[in-house]
Amino acid sequence: MVVLLAVILQSSRIYYMPRSPQFWVDSAAISQLSMSDNYELTATWHLTLFVVNPNQILGLHYESLKVMLFYGDKENSHKQTLAGQPVFPPFFLSTREVTNLKFMLATKKAYVGKDVANKIREEMAGESLVRFGLSLFVWYRRDVKPLIDPGPRFLRIFCDPVEFGFTLNDRIGNLTARPMACKLDNTLGRERWTLLLDENR
Repeated sequence: MVVLLAVILQSSRIYYMPRSPQFWVDSAAISQLSMSDNYELTATWHLTLFVVNPNQILGLHYESLKVMLFYGDKENSHKQTLAGQPVFPPFFLSTREVTNLKFMLATKKAYVGKDVANKIREEMAGESLVRFGLSLFVWYRRDVKPLIDPGPRFLRIFCDPVEFGFTLNDRIGNLTARPMACKLDNTLGRERWTLLLDENR
């Protein structure tokens, strides 16, 4: 009886426990990727994200979603941002609902420096993959009627590395593995979170 009660309580906890939004990269492609002699990058990225509300009883109101694209390690993503913008107006996902968001990011003559430029050229010319990453800044509220969610809540989520394969002498690259799960960033302290909020609102 005690074991049965424990199982029921644990099952109820899992069912009712609020869960954060989940994101997946479903498709991605690069077109017109080029590098100038002055180490300036031009490219357009075509992307599709899956957005999942994993909650059994809570809807999620997405108030703002900003996407930033970077090259290199995510630890230095704020220093190597190539493109970024708010991609969609507010939207709502009911319980267990999934939607896809299609959008485009572009950069023209973005200076990346000699080392990064040479590395991208080598990756395109050889058999290795060109690796970029996405940083998602998400503001959302839980639908907890008749109560009022004191949010909005903030999440920073990384989708990286987003790997693109190129054919020789081709400026078009495609995602090599799909879908790709994105992960919540749990590495930042409270002070750094506050700075990011101020920078990206």
